[in-house]
Amino acid sequence: WEPNVQQALDKAKASGKLLFVEAYLPTCPACQAMEPNFSDKEVARKFNTGFVNYKMDLSVEGARKFLDDRKIEIPSFPQFLFFDGDGRLVHHGEANPTPASVLEVAEEALDPAQWSSNYRTRFDQGYRDMAFLVKFGAYTRVSMDTLYNHKVADALYGLFPKDDLGSSLSWSLTKRVVTDTDNGFFRYWIEHVPRAAELEKAGGHPGYEMNALGLIVQRTV
Repeated sequence: WEPNVQQALDKAKASGKLLFVEAYLPTCPACQAMEPNFSDKEVARKFNTGFVNYKMDLSVEGARKFLDDRKIEIPSFPQFLFFDGDGRLVHHGEANPTPASVLEVAEEALDPAQWSSNYRTRFDQGYRDMAFLVKFGAYTRVSMDTLYNHKVADALYGLFPKDDLGSSLSWSLTKRVVTDTDNGFFRYWIEHVPRAAELEKAGGHPGYEMNALGLIVQRTV
């Protein structure tokens, strides 16, 4: 891990590598679960050889400036962000706390054809695989691309099996992708708040369902 984000960016530009930024909070349970994976030998080798790496503790005052300057939002923690030498966000990833999942994000970032910054073109060309839409939707949140967020979230709702709208997957997608109260996922869940409450309680976050729905309302306003 480099000690300073600007120095890390300069080093990435000089080396021709991408800058990898893990945006995290030290008190976040998901971030704590992720941390040991970077000590895995294969993960360490992949990131140390493929990228210049910086761990961004967003509990530190002023740490967000690098992201704010680039209009990048962090909707949840941790987030994996990859920048080119000019400081442009070219790829975004979210991983499960396993070495295999972390390595999968790294492999994507090392292949320009899979970069998140290319998702718009693929979407405009008509690509509608559900897994792709979920990734693109998450990227539109991070990159604050409201126009495409609404398009992607609506396309995702169109593909989603309506018999499964009360599922944990549906609720997860709503929190991860949706920013518009006109979206079908939101309309379903605003009418089924008790079910969302059950899922949040089961996940260890009792009461968070109203926060999640309220954030969507705020973003719409």
